[in-house]
Amino acid sequence: MEDIQMSDFFEFAEHTYLRLQAGDLLTRCLEQDNLNPIQEMVEELILSGPKSISVLREILVETEQRRANVQDSLHKLFVDFQNQHQQLKDFPNILAFVWMPAEICLEGLIKHGMSEVDAQMVYSDIIRKNRKNILDLTSQLNLLKDVQNYLHDWLWGMAYQSFHQAHPYIEKGSSTWIF
Repeated sequence: MEDIQMSDFFEFAEHTYLRLQAGDLLTRCLEQDNLNPIQEMVEELILSGPKSISVLREILVETEQRRANVQDSLHKLFVDFQNQHQQLKDFPNILAFVWMPAEICLEGLIKHGMSEVDAQMVYSDIIRKNRKNILDLTSQLNLLKDVQNYLHDWLWGMAYQSFHQAHPYIEKGSSTWIF
């Protein structure tokens, strides 16, 4: 009975350690704004063969969780943005201000009935408070999506390799499945 509890504890500790390592890898990817840290780790895991599938899965789960957190942050930022700018609630696609050139945004605000001075103040507030955060979060979201796709690709490849190592009697490329 005690051995079962200890094995459960060690399994939990291993999963926790893997998640921490994956979190550190993802943080390095986000800081460097590229996939290099995760690619280096995956290369090492691939060399160890299909037995590392569980590690890749743990990294993928941590990536999905981190991506969900970034999506939540981005959504909260959008909601806060819309709540802060109630005077623009009738303006179509107010979030487009983040990516539009200043001249076009100011022109749209003036056409929407604001004075030039009010339009400049509102636009300045929008840009100052939100643009950098939205662009940073969007960049993180895109990078995490790239990490997810990269990990999915390698997981499928390793699953394929593992299956064919376990079932060498099935010809590769064959459409015949033996169950």
